[in-house]
Amino acid sequence: MHSAKARSGTLQALNAVEFQVNFLREARNSVSARIGVVFFWAFMAGVLGPNLQNLLSFPEPHDDLFIALGMAVGCCIGAYAAFAGSRLAVLLAFPAILFWLLPF
Repeated sequence: MHSAKARSGTLQALNAVEFQVNFLREARNSVSARIGVVFFWAFMAGVLGPNLQNLLSFPEPHDDLFIALGMAVGCCIGAYAAFAGSRLAVLLAFPAILFWLLPF
């Protein structure tokens, strides 16, 4: 009897998580949200790209190259987050959807 209650609680918790993931999937399905997810990741990776140069300790600056590489990688991550159907894609789309939900 005790294991049935524990199993029931676990199923309810999993259903709550699945409900939240479904909400994010529905919010991500609009065209403007998908475009926003791609632009969000391109922007974030483009901004963080030059910091990778500092970690690699290159002797001369290549800011433009790392910005371009960061934006290309960000576009790939954003396209995956916007168009794939996995839970990882939903989690990657979450920050952009969070900014989309904020009322400005």
